[in-house]
Amino acid sequence: MIQYKHASVAAFEGYAGSSRSGFRAEVENQRSLGQLDDLLIYFDERQAGARLSGPAAARIAKTLDSVSDDLGPLPAMIADRARLRTMFASLARTLHVGVLADCFFDPGTAVCLKQATGFKGPLTALCQPTHCPNACITSRHRPAWVRSAQEAADLLKEKRLSTLQRSILQQDLERANAVLAGIDEARSAPGS
Repeated sequence: MIQYKHASVAAFEGYAGSSRSGFRAEVENQRSLGQLDDLLIYFDERQAGARLSGPAAARIAKTLDSVSDDLGPLPAMIADRARLRTMFASLARTLHVGVLADCFFDPGTAVCLKQATGFKGPLTALCQPTHCPNACITSRHRPAWVRSAQEAADLLKEKRLSTLQRSILQQDLERANAVLAGIDEARSAPGS
């Protein structure tokens, strides 16, 4: 339910969505703060030398590096969290944390929206993290990709699979292994 946002919809667009108490606004405020915190983690990891992978990696890395350049190398320039939050505010609004990738949502390029009509936000159930230019994959996503590769490899051992099923599973395994190679390459390479 959480993966497909059913729990979120039921809780926040149902009874809480029509409340005059301000509960929904509080939830949205906390979600925004969480997005900023997640982006600060991206920044800290990038400062420590972490690289990003996935289709949005270059764009997000450029933004993180730009903020780092704006802060400058001077020791007198203090990068306090409040200042960083302000610098990342617009990018944070687009961040949607996911299991296989994080989405820096841009409706003009979102692959998920091309498969469905009438939606304005990211559709995690239709996410294609290896094809969408909004997807950014980090080492935090590695365990999910490892599980995906292992499940595909385990299913490929089944003798009663049709040719089509075997082909699709093989493609899934190759995709997961390619993503894992990208994550591992990003983890072992200095900067980017």
